[in-house]
Amino acid sequence: SAYVGWFLLEAQRAGYDVDERLREPLLDFLERELNVRRGGRAMPDNTKALVCRVLTGFGRAQHGWAGALEAQPESLDMAARAHLAACLLELGRRDRAAALLDGGLLAEKINPTTTGRLTSRVRQEAVLLEVLLSLDPGHDWVPVLAQRLNRGMHDGHWGTTLSNAAAIHALSRYQQTMGLPAPFTGVLETSDGQTTHFDHRVALAIDTHDADGPMTIATTGEGTAYAAVVAEGVLPAAEVAERDQNLIVRRKWLDRAGDPIDPMGLRV
Repeated sequence: SAYVGWFLLEAQRAGYDVDERLREPLLDFLERELNVRRGGRAMPDNTKALVCRVLTGFGRAQHGWAGALEAQPESLDMAARAHLAACLLELGRRDRAAALLDGGLLAEKINPTTTGRLTSRVRQEAVLLEVLLSLDPGHDWVPVLAQRLNRGMHDGHWGTTLSNAAAIHALSRYQQTMGLPAPFTGVLETSDGQTTHFDHRVALAIDTHDADGPMTIATTGEGTAYAAVVAEGVLPAAEVAERDQNLIVRRKWLDRAGDPIDPMGLRV
């Protein structure tokens, strides 16, 4: 719920309308959970830091909890310190926010988790980077963290949906903060000779279901153009190799009676 609250906060700041029928009950819930103990168990400090950031960002200042967490920074990991620093920055205490992010933080050991509060080194470093960009874009850690995130990408992704979202969020903020992308113009030509012109100002999306053969993209200017291709359809079973990587998944195509059917006979 805290993670969803942070997402809604970022969405609202990006100019999107966040329905108060979702926002207000969620904030009420987070505020109650922050202050309630059940069976002697309280919300973990790392989660409290994010909740404080979310509530403060939406105008529900958490001076008391921010001060309590600030007094025991050793109980917070990298991302939680960054969230608390963002909360303090929201409260107008830039000096105290900067003091939270000390020199030993980059060397902190981070173990990925698969239950409870999900995290990873990529996510933690991404959170720290996006907070530093608000606190001090000229900080020595900013280029170091951006390089770490870039190096952490393998085969076009960072391993999990959570890490992907965190890295893209932080690196997008980094690009936006450090300078606008350089301009370019370009043309996309399909194998049937049709051409589509584009430039750096607006993303271009085209449907090529009628095209057959290679496509060519040519650009001019100083900027870099990025292309993403999405393919849809049904692959023959022989082209899908079964493999097990922590999870075991088997897929069968069956009709309503439970009898096997040929995937290639399906209409897409």
